[in-house]
Amino acid sequence: MEKILTISIAAYNAEKYIEKALSSLVCCKMNELEVMVIDDGSTDETFSIAKEFELRYPKTFQVIHKSNGGYGSTINCSIERATGKYFKQLDADDWYHTENLDSFLHFLENTDSDIVITPFYKVFEKDNHKEMVDSHSQIKPSSQAIDSIRLSDRLMMHELAIKTSVLQSNDIKITVNCFYTDNEYVFEPLIHSDTVSRYKKPIYCYRVGLDGQSVSINSIRIHYSDIKKVAFKLYGLFNAFMLSEGDKNKGKYYILKRMIQIVTIGVYTYYLATGDPIVYYNELKKIDKEMRQKYPSIFKMTFISKRIILLRCSNFILAPIISKKMISERSRMF
Repeated sequence: MEKILTISIAAYNAEKYIEKALSSLVCCKMNELEVMVIDDGSTDETFSIAKEFELRYPKTFQVIHKSNGGYGSTINCSIERATGKYFKQLDADDWYHTENLDSFLHFLENTDSDIVITPFYKVFEKDNHKEMVDSHSQIKPSSQAIDSIRLSDRLMMHELAIKTSVLQSNDIKITVNCFYTDNEYVFEPLIHSDTVSRYKKPIYCYRVGLDGQSVSINSIRIHYSDIKKVAFKLYGLFNAFMLSEGDKNKGKYYILKRMIQIVTIGVYTYYLATGDPIVYYNELKKIDKEMRQKYPSIFKMTFISKRIILLRCSNFILAPIISKKMISERSRMF
């Protein structure tokens, strides 16, 4: 049977959560699913739990064990092997809304858009409160040109199903051994996509508030420099897009520009979150200078955040004050 959707599951020491993630994919049309569990060098029972699903549902689940390479390496591994018409990711500590999965597969079978967007749920760990995020309701179920849409908010990886041929034919690879690569996962396929449609029901359930998540204050303080790697990769891709087709695709340009602005805000936010003056004053100041020299047009378009404006206009003298306030705000989230 032809596979409609390949689901890539990044799994690293996820024994506490992975059974829920995999169980959520057991549905009536599951033979149309190709689920690749990429065990990224786990040292707990993640692999054996996933293997049980492979034994029970061999036409759907595949478990691949490899040495640890980080999130991007799991996506790359799945893209290389994927045979589904569409490709979607799932983190091992999240899950899908099973009740909508059959009709989602039917929708994917009958569309030909390069990208399909869906709403998703944020599920807050502290009280299990669930909140639907539906930021792109203006996009129609029927396929339409990306250049014709105007998005009011950023695109997030939890919302996307991407045509596998877009990923494979453009040899899209995500940076390995690096955090915050979800920005790459959205940005680069978008450059190579022309059409989009929207499935109106939520699919992805995104767990929020786990200590150790990449956006928690503790994780940011360890991995803050990774956001710079991602940002400068996107700057290069954006520059290349502008040189080749920026004037011809105003709608896509607007979406990519907004993503560039958001990831740049992330760079400043994460460096400030370290609370370390050497990091947020010396290192961040060097990044700001490098951006201005290498990507002057991007530097100009990132005068978007009040904090960035204050930092630049004060020659980073206000960094300690802004850092303290930002840490307080971020800590309340987790």
